Amino acid sequence: MYEVIKGYKRYLENDCRFTRDTVIHYVETLPAIFSSLEINSLQDIDSRKVSHAWRFGRWEPIQKGIQLSESAQAGYLLALKEFLRYLEDRGYCPEDGISEIIRIPETPPARLKGLNPGEQRQLRDFLIFNVSNDLQRKETALIFLLLATGVRLNDALSLSVGFNGLISTHKTAGKAGDFDIEGEKVYLNLRGFDPGESRILLPSEALHYLNFYLENRNVKSTILFLNNARVIKPGRLTPEVAINLIERVLRKAGIAIRRGQAIDILRYTANENRAAMEASLRSSAPASQEATGTNAVNTADAAGELNWQFPLKMEVA
Repeated sequence: MYEVIKGYKRYLENDCRFTRDTVIHYVETLPAIFSSLEINSLQDIDSRKVSHAWRFGRWEPIQKGIQLSESAQAGYLLALKEFLRYLEDRGYCPEDGISEIIRIPETPPARLKGLNPGEQRQLRDFLIFNVSNDLQRKETALIFLLLATGVRLNDALSLSVGFNGLISTHKTAGKAGDFDIEGEKVYLNLRGFDPGESRILLPSEALHYLNFYLENRNVKSTILFLNNARVIKPGRLTPEVAINLIERVLRKAGIAIRRGQAIDILRYTANENRAAMEASLRSSAPASQEATGTNAVNTADAAGELNWQFPLKMEVA
């Protein structure tokens, strides 16, 4: 059983990409899971025992009887379902589909870990060496944009560019669709946000791959990400198609993810990189202030200048 639990912990960390707190919670819940399943070995697990464990975990005693327990459904039952998934995946369960017996109300998804530096390097290398056709250039541009800015997928897919189909960098000031050009800096404007939250400085490398995609596609359009550049009047890339493209890229880059997790993982990666950048800037602020006589470091602009490049250097352009 020790080897099973050890493998389960690795599964939670690597396959599920759960954070440390979630992994600890799921592992610490195992004694309660074994108790509710009433088993002596994994071979004793069957649909009847799982149904009993599910019913057992849904209720809590109160003064006048019992009631559905929201905390149990969000904690114990999630852990039970994930453990059964692991057993099925590793071939320990004598019955298939046994984890589907555990039905849980809609709950917020568990917090995931972003890509580690090694995985980010793998992904970046795969992207920059696979840009030989329109689809690959679009995939590279989209993933660079998501990782460099942390914007939501729907926001990224709603973006527009200039009437010439580009984000021009040859003028010193102006607009190109949802992009503002101010000297050497290009800002991304998100619609429907408060003014202070809508402007994101676009790192130069992300801008390079966006323009590389735009300059080489066959159709001139103000839509940033087209669903198919080979048709006469293509529309916007849909979230469903974009998710499939990104999941396929991650798998081809040798990065293991579970289906449906790709977008969340990229967003967590972007946020973790930005948080590390801002922490680095704050820690170096006293020295910067002493040397320059300034009173503050603009972490928002400085973090926006961080190129998505590896090894993870906290560089400010």
